[in-house]
Amino acid sequence: MAKIDMLMPQMGESITEGTVIKWHKREGERVEKDEILLEISTDKVDSEIPSPYTGTIQKILVNEGETVQVGAVIAHIETEADVAAAAETPSTTPSQPAEAVAAPPAAETLATAASESSATATAPAEGTADMVMPQMGESITEGTIIKWLKNEGEHVEIDELLLEISTDKVDSEIPSPHAGTLQKILAKAGETVSVGAVIAQIVTKGQIAVGASGIQQPAIMTDRQTPPPVQPRPVAAGPAVAAATARTNGTERRFYSPLVRRIARAEGVSDQDLTGIEGTGVGGRVTKKDILNYLDKRTGVPAAASAQPAAPAYTPATQPLASNDLVEIIPMSSMRKSIAKHMIASVQTSPHVFMVTEADMTDLVIYRTQNKEKFLQQTGTKLTYMSFFSAACARALQDYPLVNSSLDGDNIVRKKYINIGIAVALENNGLIVPVVKSADNLNIVGLARAINDLANRARSKKLKPDEVQDGTFSITNMGTFGSLYGLAIINQPQVAILGVGTIQKRPVVIDDAIAIRNMLYLSLSFDHRIVDGALAGQFIERVAYYLTNFDTNNII
Repeated sequence: MAKIDMLMPQMGESITEGTVIKWHKREGERVEKDEILLEISTDKVDSEIPSPYTGTIQKILVNEGETVQVGAVIAHIETEADVAAAAETPSTTPSQPAEAVAAPPAAETLATAASESSATATAPAEGTADMVMPQMGESITEGTIIKWLKNEGEHVEIDELLLEISTDKVDSEIPSPHAGTLQKILAKAGETVSVGAVIAQIVTKGQIAVGASGIQQPAIMTDRQTPPPVQPRPVAAGPAVAAATARTNGTERRFYSPLVRRIARAEGVSDQDLTGIEGTGVGGRVTKKDILNYLDKRTGVPAAASAQPAAPAYTPATQPLASNDLVEIIPMSSMRKSIAKHMIASVQTSPHVFMVTEADMTDLVIYRTQNKEKFLQQTGTKLTYMSFFSAACARALQDYPLVNSSLDGDNIVRKKYINIGIAVALENNGLIVPVVKSADNLNIVGLARAINDLANRARSKKLKPDEVQDGTFSITNMGTFGSLYGLAIINQPQVAILGVGTIQKRPVVIDDAIAIRNMLYLSLSFDHRIVDGALAGQFIERVAYYLTNFDTNNII
């Protein structure tokens, strides 16, 4: 038998904590491998987490409703003996889906092979371990060593930055998963090697951090000798997946960890300001302490001599602290708190401007009414208006690509791919925005299947973390219950969101005649930092044009 520390998994690049919604097993109960063990909620997605092993729940350390950091121990599982034995041969099975995040194995086990994205380590209390090139993403097959931060023979502490690597998607700082001595560097700076290739040998001293999840972690370690049983320890919530950002200042490259970047963006620290912060970390890198000290000392913009005194902050009226005959106190769910936080952050980040137009949906209404049953029979999915909205937006984004952008400091990031987020209402007053990837490459059938599939899995909590990420534009249907239109809040870091109202028969003047047409109001909320009124007007009118003149030939 072996005792496993199960850790809070990291469900996405920017996720730093999670809330336990429900345990499906109690202490002392047996759980089978891949049986749903608990449900967790993050600020992006709710997920059901299966057990990675067969065993007995020995101890639950995090109760329902508690929020803990990624990497924190949430339970102890007593596993079958064959689990530990399986570590002697590295597994070659593909990595699990993102929502099925595995807990770490016992210290003497090896949970994943080099082909997996999980960063897992095994080593004896003192021995030699091979460090291999980590996989920083599903499509990443190789990486280039930019710089080693330690020389051969030097000591490295656990979570101390050890090297910098570059892939075709991201540059990252890789921390050491354990304390020890860098015995041999096998891949020199500037060399490009395949994922899983051995890049260094480390003489370990003490336990090695064990990967907590199926999400990508910094490095993979494999044993070079059979270790005695060692108690596992949780991995620190390191910056492996959330890529460190590399920027150029003249000919010098300076790296900032994801944590530093996140603090800088939240506090409005520009790239130029970052370059002025003196770093005390390894190689002069800016640490969390450095940027927090900078924020403490920052005086901000001096007020003009004639400036009026600041208006007092709004203080809400005192609210009752407990339920009584007149009010009921309802604690906000983790998702509701996350929505509230993101909505406030969006309106504080983007200067919102709104524009409304209308589209004549008569031809599409007639087509859908006549063909929805045939469409369902031939494709196995429902023909919804959202499919047409998405197709029209994808075409308009190709025509006006600046609307398909985001802002990074003083730089506009214009995306060359079109991923459309579709807002989906959930039970218990929830909301989530799954993303249709490469929407511009899908026809109506493909869009209908993708949208219906994502919406159904969103409502059943089956979404994967990457299915709610990387959206470049969003659509929200405000007309489900008859509303004419609404003004949506932008889904950060995007710069625009389309709101669609209900389709309603109205009298419309066509030339000199009045006709009854099926009309639809469209509203566009846009970020005035990037999108001006002229561009917004052109974009929303192009969407309306594509809907009014939609080519319904050869849809099915």
